[in-house]
Amino acid sequence: MRRLLLTGMVMGAGLVTSASATSAGASTSIPLQIPLATAAHILGHNCHGIQQQDFASTLDAEDGAVFGAVYLQTTCGLGSSATVYRTWVSARWSYSGGLEAIGPMFNPPSSITTSARHADDFGNILSDTVSGPSGCTVVAVATCHYRASLQFSAIPKPTHLAVQQSGDSLVASWTSEDPGAGLNVVTVSMPGRVLRLTTANERIVIPGIVPGTRYSIKVSSLPLGHGVTDREGESESASTVIVSQPATIVATPPSSVSSDGADSQRARISWSGGISGNSQSDVQQIRFYSSASSATPVATVTVSGTAHTCHAPSAGTHWWVSLRTHNQAGWSPWSGRVQVVVPSTSTDH
Repeated sequence: MRRLLLTGMVMGAGLVTSASATSAGASTSIPLQIPLATAAHILGHNCHGIQQQDFASTLDAEDGAVFGAVYLQTTCGLGSSATVYRTWVSARWSYSGGLEAIGPMFNPPSSITTSARHADDFGNILSDTVSGPSGCTVVAVATCHYRASLQFSAIPKPTHLAVQQSGDSLVASWTSEDPGAGLNVVTVSMPGRVLRLTTANERIVIPGIVPGTRYSIKVSSLPLGHGVTDREGESESASTVIVSQPATIVATPPSSVSSDGADSQRARISWSGGISGNSQSDVQQIRFYSSASSATPVATVTVSGTAHTCHAPSAGTHWWVSLRTHNQAGWSPWSGRVQVVVPSTSTDH
């Protein structure tokens, strides 16, 4: 697991602001704060800004969570008629800095020890600092500023990125410095579309590619506890480009065709197996024969998916079916025939 350093930081003025993203691959600082709208809702007032003092006391790398306390204060009015609204709340943040939960704090800390350090089983460290004159107190929001933040060290970008085509899929593989440290993000760009995928592995299969198409593949890493939409702490990307093969290989027919009674009047034909060639299979055709040796089909239907429900003209009818698959290179050969019994009185296929 990648080491994540959580520290208290000096943030200057005590007004609530939103976190700003930094460039991928750089050391990233994410403030642990309560959003202004949430703070105003808690206090019931917002008079010329809300000051907050932030303290992160516990971290849980397994759940990707940071726990702490926040002191909120706003002053309404001037001089002797001014009213100060203040409160303490407990807070939980994600490792990406998002506020996940807040709650009341019935026993606010009477003093803050900024030299205290906490560590989890993975060596992640948490501490708090304060800026201001000697003898600072939490309520002195104008001169004393307590701030907590997550400090991510720069994550090296993945290396040895290789992409190759396998049938109608692309297979990307790479090397991460610490495979268990977080999440790998794979960005696939193609004409008119961008996919952003995640995996904990160092390999991913991208199915359903379009023949003769240019694909740009980028792979980066995110710290533990981050999701696909998070950008804070993301590493630089390894990148490559590949052009998929033209559609020149037809699919092979399904290798396993079977049937069963869907109910008392119908039978369901299902199939699996077969290889799609180097372009994605889109439809299948089913031919119905009256016997195992008949040269002329009774009916042909075009379907998609891996199953089709069939009706026959009379109860106890025996049919023989054969299937083939289509991709952008054309139709596959027909599969061998399989016998189907359809106890129906309908005339539809």
